[in-house]
Amino acid sequence: MVTVNVEKLKNKNLNAFKDRYPALYKSAIHFDMAGSKLVLKNGTPVNITVDNVELYGQDSQKYCQTQLDDYFKKPSQILYENPNHCNLSPISIGLITKVAKHCVDHTISVNSQVPLRNVGFFFVFGLGLAHHIKDLVERDAAFNIVIVEPVPDFFIHSLSSVDWREIFDLADEKEIQIHFIVGQSVLKSIDALSDILSSLSVVFVEGSHFLIHYYSRDINEIYNKFQEYAKSQFISSGFFEDEVKMMENTYHNVLNIDFRLINRGSFLSQNLPVFIVAAGPSLERDIASVKKWADRAIIVSCGTTLNLLLSNDIMPDFHIEIENVEMVYEIISKTAEKYDLKDITLVSSSTLTAGVSEFFKQTWLYARPGLSSSAFFFDETKSLLYSFPLVANAGVSFILNMGFKNIYLFGVDCGRYAGGGHHHKDHIYYDIGLDEEFEKRFDRSVPGNFGGTVETGHFFDVSRQSLASIQNVYKVQLKNCSHGARINKSLPIVSSTIDLSSITPSQKKLTLKNMEEQLPLIQKGQLIQEINWEDVCTEVEIFKKAFAELIETARAEQQSFREIYAAYRTLQKQNHNKANRVLRIINGSMAGMIRAAAFYGNRTSDEQTNLFIEGFLDAWEELTLWMLDWIDIMFNAYQSGQKAPTFKPYDYKSLAQKNKIDLQVNE
Repeated sequence: MVTVNVEKLKNKNLNAFKDRYPALYKSAIHFDMAGSKLVLKNGTPVNITVDNVELYGQDSQKYCQTQLDDYFKKPSQILYENPNHCNLSPISIGLITKVAKHCVDHTISVNSQVPLRNVGFFFVFGLGLAHHIKDLVERDAAFNIVIVEPVPDFFIHSLSSVDWREIFDLADEKEIQIHFIVGQSVLKSIDALSDILSSLSVVFVEGSHFLIHYYSRDINEIYNKFQEYAKSQFISSGFFEDEVKMMENTYHNVLNIDFRLINRGSFLSQNLPVFIVAAGPSLERDIASVKKWADRAIIVSCGTTLNLLLSNDIMPDFHIEIENVEMVYEIISKTAEKYDLKDITLVSSSTLTAGVSEFFKQTWLYARPGLSSSAFFFDETKSLLYSFPLVANAGVSFILNMGFKNIYLFGVDCGRYAGGGHHHKDHIYYDIGLDEEFEKRFDRSVPGNFGGTVETGHFFDVSRQSLASIQNVYKVQLKNCSHGARINKSLPIVSSTIDLSSITPSQKKLTLKNMEEQLPLIQKGQLIQEINWEDVCTEVEIFKKAFAELIETARAEQQSFREIYAAYRTLQKQNHNKANRVLRIINGSMAGMIRAAAFYGNRTSDEQTNLFIEGFLDAWEELTLWMLDWIDIMFNAYQSGQKAPTFKPYDYKSLAQKNKIDLQVNE
């Protein structure tokens, strides 16, 4: 065992953190030591005691070595059986098809059951004396090593235990980033972990590791909650075909209808209560309360809830839609045949299916963050935060943005209790054959709003997490009447206890008038005229040139998937201002194609990896040019005020059939 000068090493490490992690350094010098003690043996740190209880049952270096040896024999990782997690669409399945043909032609074997390389994250829950960190860097365990240590004392003790500057230098050499989350509460730690995961991309999330270094109540809670969250973040953002559809819908809407524009900003504070009504199964027990106070609260109908409300003689003030599919038009048109919708204001994402607005009194549109259509037609900095993934999220975001604070949730179940339905018993999904599809989606359990455990699935769970997050942004507490999943930070409320008798219908009428007057009226075609089309139509060529250089370099240098993705991220940054509209349309599929190819490439032998990547680059280049050609056609049509030709997705099925390739993937 090597003896160290504890104080000298601590000061050296503090300087290293001052240079590299100044925010953590500033916090560290003010950490209040909570009573733990560093245990030395022959002048060398070997353990930590808290209230005379040792953290490690043996010398910390031996503990760490044994722990890592055992861990890597049976690691805890995110692994997938197929690339369906890669947000597949016709264009990315086309790439898989071409790469599969390349593998057949060149006898490349794809047979390993675990990723061999390109692991994105190694999450370490617990730092202690940090004797395990250098080993992880030496093993090239992941591109990012993320360390969570709830106890600030332990971080301070690690400064006297290991040479952090040496670890940082080794990480630099291996191009590994080390992230620290120190001294935070359980919820803040989870939020920080989530931010790291989302900001660094989920392209290489497969294979990511989860190691508990030591056990404590906080460590276990952070580990369990974040691991479930990380598993749910497998979907890359957007894909080409969907972006094209949303561009087409937005173009039609801004060209053909007058609308009021909902921009994120400062609005008059509103005191009136608002009922956000979704179609979860618990709406059956609470719809009487909604009806009782419908003339005194603002009623917001979310998606397919509209028909349920109208059939119970409840006329909503606002109806929210977010989907861009033809089914929305079909459902609304059938509802309009039975009920008069002309007293309802439609609130929708700009990407709504064309023609839906004609059934309503008026239309208010908003821009969804991150979409190509939002960047193309609107000021994206004013898009509505947390307005997805489900309609209830859009409803809450809209109402909070308009200045309301007194918000009740009905039927926002985000799941179901065991044995219950996935939606209200009279919901249209049961009539159109989607019952079985929804039943497949319940794959995890979360706490219930009124106790017990609730079954949920990916999108319901992301919706639940989004509703929790938006309360922090707007500094409100939602009142949740739904008998479904617990939404963190919200207040469970039994709907029968609601009393709005002090509010008059005239107050509601005045509030609705004030809301409308705050929003600017946009004339049909106005936004089209404000676009600089000369700049727009040069973007395709700018991107083509930059992408050609990327491909040429990748081939010449025989780059890995990690290097190729890093090069593409650089291309994005360098061309953000010059080709932003093009980038927004193709970014999701560009990353998805890298991710899908890496799924297979990570399962090839070292000897065949470069040959595999050659085939990927050929396919990636061909399909990227295919997308760019279509974007060029679309931009030129919009410039002339015309509708673009009917979009036809890439025909991967004919390609697979021609080459006798069995595609075991799903769109």
